[in-house]
Order: sequence, then C-alpha cells, then structure tokens
Amino acid sequence: MAAARGSRGPVPIAACGLAAGRRSASAAAVCRSADEHRAEPAGDARASAGAQLSAQPGGLVESFGEQRPGGVPVRHQVVGFVEQLKARPGSAAWVLVAAADHLAAAVGAATLDGGGNAADAAIAAAAVMAVTAPHMCGLGGDLFALVSVPGRPPAALNASGRAGSGAHPERLRASGARQMPFQRDVRSVTVTGCVDGLVALHTRYGSGQLGDLLSPALRLADAGFPVSATLAEASAELDRNEREAAFGDPAPLVPGRRLRLPGMARALQAIAATGRAGF
Repeated sequence: MAAARGSRGPVPIAACGLAAGRRSASAAAVCRSADEHRAEPAGDARASAGAQLSAQPGGLVESFGEQRPGGVPVRHQVVGFVEQLKARPGSAAWVLVAAADHLAAAVGAATLDGGGNAADAAIAAAAVMAVTAPHMCGLGGDLFALVSVPGRPPAALNASGRAGSGAHPERLRASGARQMPFQRDVRSVTVTGCVDGLVALHTRYGSGQLGDLLSPALRLADAGFPVSATLAEASAELDRNEREAAFGDPAPLVPGRRLRLPGMARALQAIAATGRAGF
C-alpha cells in the first residue's frame, strides 16, 4: 500500500488498488487486485463485466473488469490515468493511493482530499484493509512503513512482532519440530505490531486526529461491507469453527454479500479512544 501527495512527477505504485484525485475536483479510479479482475456479484445478482460505478468516500470510484470495451487491459488504463494526472498543466496538488482493496484506496484518497497528509492516508487505508481484507494482514499482524519527507532522509518503521515467549527453539526441537510450523500452531504466531505501528506513525507524522482516521474503517466494520472474491476464497480454507469465530457464521463467505464485523468495530473504537492501550 502506498500514499502520496505532491506536484507533478513519478510516484511508485506498490499495489493494484489505485485511487487518485485532486483537491479541487476529487475523482478516483480503482483497479482490483490481479485475482479479482472478474466482476463481483452485487447482492445476489452478478454484475456485468464492464465498469461498475459506485459512490464512495472522496468521490466517484470506478471498478474495472478485466477489460473495458475495446479490449484495453486494466493495467494500461491505470498507467494512462496516472500519466494524464502528471501531464496536467499547472501545479495543483494531486494525490495517489495504492492498496489491495478498492475501499481502502478510496478512503485513503478521501483523507488526502480532505487535507490530510500521506501518513494520515496510510493509517486510514490500513485500518480499512484490516476490516475488508483481514485474510491479508489485520490488526493482529505486522506493519512496515517507509516515509519520505522533502529535505530529510527517508524514515523506516519496522512494527513487526517478535516471537512469543513460548516459542523457544530448544522446546520446539524437543517436540520433534525441524522447522517452524506453518499453520495451526500458536508458537509460530508473532506478537502483533500493527496497532503499535499505526499509533507510532500517527504520533510522529500524522496531522489529523487518530479517531477521525479510524472512523471510516469503524463504520465499515459496524455497518458492513461487500465481501470480496479473495476474502470469500480465503474463508473457504478455514474450518467451520474458525469461520464462526472470525465472521460469526460457520458457512464460507459469499462474494458480494454484506459482512458486518462488530468485534472489529469495538476494537477500532477502543484504539481510537486510548491508542495502543485499547488493543
């Protein structure tokens, strides 16, 4: 995920979700991740393969199918969109946010359009990712950030967790392990660093209130959001008990269906109120 604000010039794009806009007239273009280039169903009805328009925070969000009419691949459309932004005359500020989920990218762009800086946008988008894409990396995962401020050396944030106190190598070897267990072994779970990383990033570089930056993610968790194809596929890999604990239903998730995560909403509310102590 990447967030940038600036004048004309190249910006690296680190993920497939793309949202861009200008302060004067916000617009967003969003490309689904590579395995989500097929159209997702809206409710129980499958959307058409063409572009689907929907209102999102920060302006109009356009979600592309694999190809638009005329057969132009998505990646060429996105690159063309960025080049158009760079070629616009004048020095009006523009913003660009990349994330693996279109809702996260749209919220990040809206944060920048509303006067926030790149750190604010990254925090807001990461919080949305924790809600809409928990299978990728949620609040219980790690966080890394690379912050570039003009005139200063880049700053790197490593908020990855250490191994738990019970993951002693000698005890692992004594139990017969020759490598770290990949799944279903608590000893392979590192101490979560994501929330502490978000708070540290906000403390040093944020310009908005932490509660305001987390509020879009909190609303999505409380009111619900459409399940993406990748989240539905990931849920099918869990067993019934794991799905019940994570999503409140033992059945696999269905793409396009609304999913509410009230527990996540409560966690975000606590973090917004008391920071890392709330987690």
